[in-house]
Amino acid sequence: MTKIALGMERSSDKIVDNCIYSNITAFDTALAYGTESLLKPLGSKSIIVTKVPKGENALESYKKSAGNLGKYSWHGLIMHHSADYTMDNYSDLKICKIAGYVKKIGVSVYDPEDIPWHLPFDIIQFPLSILDQRFIPYIPMLKSRGVEIWVRSVFLKGVLLTDTKKLPDYFNDIKHSLCSLPMDLKARIGLLLQFVRDQGVDYMIMGFENVEQMKEMYSYMPMLKSSDYANPNCIDPRRWPK
Repeated sequence: MTKIALGMERSSDKIVDNCIYSNITAFDTALAYGTESLLKPLGSKSIIVTKVPKGENALESYKKSAGNLGKYSWHGLIMHHSADYTMDNYSDLKICKIAGYVKKIGVSVYDPEDIPWHLPFDIIQFPLSILDQRFIPYIPMLKSRGVEIWVRSVFLKGVLLTDTKKLPDYFNDIKHSLCSLPMDLKARIGLLLQFVRDQGVDYMIMGFENVEQMKEMYSYMPMLKSSDYANPNCIDPRRWPK
């Protein structure tokens, strides 16, 4: 079942604290974000993935992140830019994995052609939304290889939740598609989240500007799985009252 991960690009200690009460235990951060230190108070059961900055050596970045996180072992360490997922950095990431510093190593990508099929990886991050479906054909292959999938931009930086009248002309090509989404915000968020969940990914990364927004958004999330709707009663039209 797809879980929610807090995106730490812009975050605060209050948001992190409230994640615990909202049953969010996964966190996506990066050395470049400057937010790793906010995760220091978290226990060993938290799932933390952080990223190596563009152009930096993986081992050196690991040391800096370990100091910021106050931990020497966590869930995942990935390259922030796919071009940096070279044999040298892969070798360094593998050292971190073999040493038990991280459980999974991998890469963040922006386009399907950036997926580094030529090198092994345990975890990958890419954008996915009802408008951005480019990576969907590759999900079965990634899952067959045991790759853990984290997706971002579920709401396309908020565009999918914005009134089309308030969007700049740049988005004219997609305004007709946005108009077909439910007008009710709760229904729209539920649809967008369920679309991503239906793709079978492991984590959806979501960022929040404040605690109030986080609580509101979390209350909108569909709590029922499709299997929860199955009911043997009332499904046979032949038995309905005439």
